[in-house]
Amino acid sequence: AGGGAVGLALSTMLGKLGVSTVVFERDEQLSNHPRAHYLAPRTLEVLHGCDPNLVAHVRDASPSETLWKRFVYCRKVDENDVFGVVEHPDAKKHTQGTSSTRVLSSHSAAHLAQHRFLPLLLRSAKEVGQADVRFDTRVVGYETDRTGVRVRVSRGANGPVEDVGRFDCLVGADGARSVVRDAMGATMEGELCMQHLMNVHFRSAELGRKLRETRPAMLYFVTNASMVGVLVAHDLARGEFVLQVPRFPPLQPLEAWDDASSRQAVQACVHTALSDLQVVDARPWTMAGAVSSSFSQPHVHLVGDAAHLFPPSGGFGMNAGIQDAHNLAWKLAAVLHGRARPTLLDSYARERQAAAHVTLQRSLDNLEDALRVPKALGFDPKRAQLVADAVEAVPGLAATWRSATFEAAMALGRQQVHLSRWRSVRVRRLLDEGRTLRLHFPEQDFGITYDGLQATKTDAPKIVDGRRVPHAWTTRAKDGKKTNTVAITSRSDAAFVLLCGQDAKQAELARSLRKVIPLHVLRILRRDADDKVRAKCARGGMDVHVDAQEDWYEGIGASTEGVVLCRPDGHVLWHSDGPVDANCAQQARQALRRIGYIK
Repeated sequence: AGGGAVGLALSTMLGKLGVSTVVFERDEQLSNHPRAHYLAPRTLEVLHGCDPNLVAHVRDASPSETLWKRFVYCRKVDENDVFGVVEHPDAKKHTQGTSSTRVLSSHSAAHLAQHRFLPLLLRSAKEVGQADVRFDTRVVGYETDRTGVRVRVSRGANGPVEDVGRFDCLVGADGARSVVRDAMGATMEGELCMQHLMNVHFRSAELGRKLRETRPAMLYFVTNASMVGVLVAHDLARGEFVLQVPRFPPLQPLEAWDDASSRQAVQACVHTALSDLQVVDARPWTMAGAVSSSFSQPHVHLVGDAAHLFPPSGGFGMNAGIQDAHNLAWKLAAVLHGRARPTLLDSYARERQAAAHVTLQRSLDNLEDALRVPKALGFDPKRAQLVADAVEAVPGLAATWRSATFEAAMALGRQQVHLSRWRSVRVRRLLDEGRTLRLHFPEQDFGITYDGLQATKTDAPKIVDGRRVPHAWTTRAKDGKKTNTVAITSRSDAAFVLLCGQDAKQAELARSLRKVIPLHVLRILRRDADDKVRAKCARGGMDVHVDAQEDWYEGIGASTEGVVLCRPDGHVLWHSDGPVDANCAQQARQALRRIGYIK
């Protein structure tokens, strides 16, 4: 249920794994509103694993990174005098000390508005995933039994309800107002109304050209006497933007916002009036921070916004949803194909619910970072809400007077920007000290660690059970092709991958594990391994790679005597640093039991 970014990505992943899908999408067509826009490196790794062409199309459609790797803090977006500019480093690199960096991924982040990303996902879902996508069809209910789920839908907003048949499982990717979640009896736990905002989607080639030539950025944090808001530059070359404006209903009624309100808000962000301003639409939305009380029940699962809601600070929402789908897809395929016990699906809820709580806390911390600048300039949204509550509490005051009183208080607060020079100095200090919102969060992107029970974060690129395998460049011995450990452990056949060296006992362990799991064995040899060693390893019927840049053994610290057993989603299930012995097979099987794969 749900044909947004997460639902379409899941259908592609499942189709690649040999699982047929039907996608029910309640809207008549794909959304044309540019909501989410930041695609994290880990998300692109995941998508590349199931459809490399999809990632290539994303790269082709995305603006150059030179146009969006900055945040600008300003009074007006087109003025030379700004509070400061923050330029963000490459997300795929991890700085170690002051002089060296390690590549964390072969993929860098992308910046592509959701309404341009969705058609690419739809094509992938249909062509790669062979999905049956049905628009204008909404799931309204379901019934489960021991072997599956019957689904009821309605076609159109007021169409009759019909039973569309029986399925092995139902996945709710139907957004913040999830019908599937409600039918499960799950509730969102957290703060469901942190802030009301209005999103103004507009186009101006004139503004895009001016910013592209002077101060290109992804986000412009605007604070002046008339406006406090965030301008998202979705594509400067196309002149496409969204302005996010905080609102405080009922003193600022959302329904009172009209085209004139949108134009006034946009013009308040610029010094020179825009002659080609085209307002596409304006949509209210509510910032929330909450996680569903349940992610799964037998034959029913939640992913994406149906399972969790995050503030936009950090851009985690869509990325977390796609990684929900990635965690769930291989487990569903393994169970439906009879390779794993149904208890494997219990680990989806444990792992991704815990990951959602970690991500929510990071989002809330980011929000506090983002609010430091407006607070330093004298405008605190939390204080604004207190003023709104105080005005609302005044007895006997007419609604129009309440609104007028609040607007006057807001205007006075915004005037603080111009009242003293020390506020600007304070903002520049915050920016110089790096105490404001970041663009990239590699510790979140690559550091979510599953241990079967919870998710934690780690920073350094090292081998950790439950964490995504560290990135290391390798060269395939048989043809010299350059690849990496992340790519070779992301399987399209739901097989596990054993990374090992050239020891014979490692091969014995592989034979033992093949009795209980589908397993691909890959030997990584040191760069100085001679031709005889390479030929001997290749005769064992195993893929042989060479540690091309000494990343795996020297940089990450992998053991030539040990082994690393990776799950089909590229996370480390279990590893051994020391020599393989009789206990290793037992330890690996225990790790498989912990996630419910075997008895």
